[in-house]
Amino acid sequence: GDGATTVVLLHGLLGSHRNLATLSRRWSCEDPALRIVLPDLLGHGEAAPLPPGADLDVVASAVFDLVQGIVGAQPVWLVGHSLGGRVALAMAAREPRRVSRLSLLDIAPGPVSTRQMELVAVVDALLRAPGWARDRAAMRDTLEGTFGLDTQVVDWLLMNLVRRHDHHMWKIDRQAIAEFSKRVGDADLWSAVEEPHRPFGVDCIYGGRSDF
Repeated sequence: GDGATTVVLLHGLLGSHRNLATLSRRWSCEDPALRIVLPDLLGHGEAAPLPPGADLDVVASAVFDLVQGIVGAQPVWLVGHSLGGRVALAMAAREPRRVSRLSLLDIAPGPVSTRQMELVAVVDALLRAPGWARDRAAMRDTLEGTFGLDTQVVDWLLMNLVRRHDHHMWKIDRQAIAEFSKRVGDADLWSAVEEPHRPFGVDCIYGGRSDF
């Protein structure tokens, strides 16, 4: 879109901007006042790798630099799903005057210990999976058969495979992602929304089966 309000839509862990592309297109058609930006977070998609020891502040800083390059000092509406919501919270805590609105999709500001346990199992399977496979079907068989991951989780993980010559391999640094996920799950980000004079409104949106 090319509207006056800029929305920065941030994806979740082990995802990319493609996860939210359909939503962004539909939303832009419904509301022509919006311009929606879909970055890949550091370490994901086509973005730069996660630097050693990266935490939420490092990733939020990269998002802030991107936003500044696109809109200058204009405040933006941050919308984040899962990890993207936690990155949005970190940016809002750091630069509250640069945020006009904050929307969290299926994520909470506090530590996510219960959900983190589920995520640890998925990341562990990802780490133990082979580094390459002859095709996507072979990697799917491994993730589902050997590690017992369900189809939807496997579909999500397979978005991180890329074809190289006669085989498929991971395009992400799996070890860096695993270490990063442990850091972000423990972070307490309530300060971003509890500030009584914060200049932005906060929306929390979650699915009917969500435990947040």
